[in-house]
Amino acid sequence: MTNGADPRVSVVMAAHNTERWIGAAIDSVLRQTFAEFELLIVDDGSTDSTPEIIAQYDDCRIRVMRPSRVGVVEARNMAIREARGEYVAIMDSDDLSMPDRFEKEVAFLDASPDVLAVTAGMAIIHSQLGAPNDLSGLKTLTPPDGPVGCLDGFSLTYKPMFHPPAMFRRTALLEVGLYRSLFTHAEDADLFLRLEEIGSVRRLPEILCLYRRHLENTSFRFPYAQIESTVLALLLARRRRRGQPDRAGARKRPFWRLFQIGLTPAEIAHALVLTGLRCVRKTFKQQKRHRRLTPILAPAPPVRSL
Repeated sequence: MTNGADPRVSVVMAAHNTERWIGAAIDSVLRQTFAEFELLIVDDGSTDSTPEIIAQYDDCRIRVMRPSRVGVVEARNMAIREARGEYVAIMDSDDLSMPDRFEKEVAFLDASPDVLAVTAGMAIIHSQLGAPNDLSGLKTLTPPDGPVGCLDGFSLTYKPMFHPPAMFRRTALLEVGLYRSLFTHAEDADLFLRLEEIGSVRRLPEILCLYRRHLENTSFRFPYAQIESTVLALLLARRRRRGQPDRAGARKRPFWRLFQIGLTPAEIAHALVLTGLRCVRKTFKQQKRHRRLTPILAPAPPVRSL
């Protein structure tokens, strides 16, 4: 990045008590083959050694914000408002980016001016692992093709746009109003659904992110709240596409205020039934998943480098 020039990519990292992994996450950003970036780290009220680990880095591309505890949604929004780049790359403080991630995503967005966001495939690592030299033995996740939201009929479906390796046009994020706190634990689903309504979102097949699976993941800690928020995001997306109002605003939690955001009694019943069915299915999946994964997800010493 030329001195005095704005970076092309603003990397947004929200961190709260991630001392075990944040060093490796930062290292994976600094080792990118694409160098025209800034790294915005929001230390969201950490009480462990996360601030001290961040302070060890002496790199002019890193900017640190330290608000009081605001939560991951507002922490990301703060960083995006401060960003100077044309593109915004998400970087979770417990994940790792492959060295060519930014290079490939920037090249795709440069070549596709109609695309507002792009994501890619991921490989799964665990809490006791750094970045392995060989990915062939890891479970990989490839994002599905097709629209983000399938909104016809009773069974509303969200086809994931993987959030950890996502890169956005900053102007598009500002146009749709950034992340919304109503959808905590599924704020990415709501964001991608709104972006799809004003432009194109795409998926790359390459593995560009190492997603760290551990017992602090949202899908482990808040599985039912994640389902609730996703169902609500889908219902509101269908309302918007039918020309009906979306009154979600900045309300903090979904199902306590369903009537206040303008859903009809039929839509509320739909949301409750669909959420209940998916929570029952999630319970069985979670029990099986915990039995399989808990032995390998024990806490480990901090991972510092790739």
